[in-house]
Amino acid sequence: LQAVDEQVLAKIAAVRARVRRHVWTQLALRPGGFRWRTVAGQVLHRWVVIVMEATIMTAASKKQGASA
Repeated sequence: LQAVDEQVLAKIAAVRARVRRHVWTQLALRPGGFRWRTVAGQVLHRWVVIVMEATIMTAASKKQGASA
């Protein structure tokens, strides 16, 4: 992360903007609209829901002098 400078941040921002434009264009072109989601018994109107999943894994080291 130390190698990230203003130029790299600008490139990241440009790519993020391009991806957002693409996603919103695809949603707008979808025939019949977008199927809304129900969460906790409530319909989410005008929301885009992105489901991200991850698995947390722990690791241990029994080497001499090892620490967290």
